[in-house]
Amino acid sequence: MVTVFDLLAEDRVALCPQDLKGRTYYGKPSDTDITIDWMQSTETVMRLIHAGAPLPGAITLFPNGNQVRILEARPIKPDVGAAPGTVLHNQGLPMVHTGDGAVRIISHASYCPSELKSLSATPLRFNPGAPPPRHGSLALLAKGRVV
Repeated sequence: MVTVFDLLAEDRVALCPQDLKGRTYYGKPSDTDITIDWMQSTETVMRLIHAGAPLPGAITLFPNGNQVRILEARPIKPDVGAAPGTVLHNQGLPMVHTGDGAVRIISHASYCPSELKSLSATPLRFNPGAPPPRHGSLALLAKGRVV
C-alpha cells in the first residue's frame, strides 16, 4: 500500500479501463455454503464461522431440524473426547466437538436460545449430516425471527 500511495502522490500511476467482459461476480453465500460439518477439523470449522460472521453466521442444525447460527467461537482442546457435533459445557459456555478437537461458542443466535443449555447429564448432539435449512437466511433476519 505504501508503494501505491507513493505512486499516486507522484502522479506516476498508469490507469487502464477495466475489461467488463472479463469481470466475475460472487453473490452472497447460501445457507449450504455456511452450514457447519462438525466432522471437519477445528480449523476448518473456525474458518467457516469467521466467514459467516457477523451475520448471518455459520449454521448448525439439531436432529429435530432447529437451527442455531454461530456468530463467534474460539478453538479449544477438550478435556474429554466426544463424537463430532456433541455439545458439552466448558467454563459456562457451550463447547461443540469437531473432528479433531472442539470450539467454545461465545455468541450464537437461535430460534430457541435455550437449545444450547443441557437440561440433563446427557450431552446434546448437533446433526453433523443434516441438510442445510430450506429457507433464506436474510429473509428470516428481515422478519426478525432470529434472536
